[in-house]
Amino acid sequence: GAAGTSRASRCSSSSAQYRALPHAFLSRGRQHARSSSSSVDHMAELHIIGEIQGGSGFPRPDLFCKWSISSGTNFRLLQGASSGQTHCDCPNSDEPAVWSHPIDVHYSLKGMDGWPRLALEVWGLDDAGRCEIGGYGCCIVPTTAGSYELRCPMWRPHGTLRERLSCFFLGGMP
Repeated sequence: GAAGTSRASRCSSSSAQYRALPHAFLSRGRQHARSSSSSVDHMAELHIIGEIQGGSGFPRPDLFCKWSISSGTNFRLLQGASSGQTHCDCPNSDEPAVWSHPIDVHYSLKGMDGWPRLALEVWGLDDAGRCEIGGYGCCIVPTTAGSYELRCPMWRPHGTLRERLSCFFLGGMP
């Protein structure tokens, strides 16, 4: 994963410790790929249209998500925002956060190398209004046209014993 093998003991993963740190994330979208009919360019195009629905199982109830779509040098952004942030949702303790944040991105591409990835950071607000990381995640955009519903597993740093004790008494996250 993104943490690497050397830091695996210091990270909490949703897939490995789902009951201890149940981080889950939902994203739904439609993808359309076509070849350009322009006689000048003759480049393929990729449309990513969808929404970031929400998330559940995070330690904080007041959640928002920062997102970005990254791609390689074969992809050129034609329209849309390649990064953004959702609003902060404050659901009841037994309900998931709902963001329903739209994503609409249009690329031209020369090749498949560097296929787009959706990177996610879920943040929560503590009682003092400070932002604390809830989790990180990354999903590869599907390579075939169609409608998809993706679940992105999230992870966050676990911290050393000293960092966890400090957070217990002073607040915050490691």
